Amino acid sequence: MTYTAQQSNKNIIFIVGIGRSGTSLLQTILNRHSQIGSSQETAFVRDFIIKNRKIHEKDLINSKLKRLNICKKNLVMPISSIEFYDKYVNSTNALFFLDKDPRLIESIKSLKKIFPNSKVICIYRNPLDVIHSKINAEWSKKNSIYKNILISAIQHKLFKKSSAFCLTLKYEDLVINPKAEVRKIIDYLKINFEENILTPKYIDERLVANEEMQWKANTLKPIDSAYIGKGGIAFSDFQQSLIYEANKDIFNRFNYSKPSTRLRLLNIFLIKIISYVVNFLASAYVKVFYKKF
Repeated sequence: MTYTAQQSNKNIIFIVGIGRSGTSLLQTILNRHSQIGSSQETAFVRDFIIKNRKIHEKDLINSKLKRLNICKKNLVMPISSIEFYDKYVNSTNALFFLDKDPRLIESIKSLKKIFPNSKVICIYRNPLDVIHSKINAEWSKKNSIYKNILISAIQHKLFKKSSAFCLTLKYEDLVINPKAEVRKIIDYLKINFEENILTPKYIDERLVANEEMQWKANTLKPIDSAYIGKGGIAFSDFQQSLIYEANKDIFNRFNYSKPSTRLRLLNIFLIKIISYVVNFLASAYVKVFYKKF
């Protein structure tokens, strides 16, 4: 079964981005629109559809798949992942179904092949703030700053290969001028703008699983610019310079300011070496990734 817009009465919207860039905030905002429905994050497209895996009854005990609340009585197992996904999308009542998975930034081309009529929205954030947020989130705080820098470099290189297929936003613009940025999205989706998505009368906590509340709770609060610039305060001059050097293309592409730092000559030399290794490894990973998919 090949999934296309003609086989479903739903349009699929994918929200992607480097982790901790504001994807959950954007999902929360758009979910308030009367024509857009969403679910908790499941990684289903990434873990099953892109890998062309069938769904067996044992898979339904997966904690993330349980978030879809699909009654297995209506399923004949095994079932193709596309058909399973199609059943869930068609069970929602909104005109548009929104699927949020940050790591799909690595697979935008695959998304467009599998879902040719889908809309992909990618959100970026200052790498200093991204990595600062990651080291404070329960799911990622175990990773070293070096691993987080490498992940950002890899995901950005993969994004650049498919950026033409999506609408790209900046977290900072969304927070500072939400109405203008949301209008860009609404125009991209070709639906009517609704004021209530920025001034909600209710908070829909159903989008956040209990086990994710520690690092997603802020998405249920009013939009707050206080989270902009925290990375520049938290990191040492060496760390700031390393994050900048290893992710320089992100800083340049999205007009983020170069951190103002003072370093010894030896530290400058070390940063150059580490950033070279990071980008070498990131480029090697991207080559292997594209051969695989």
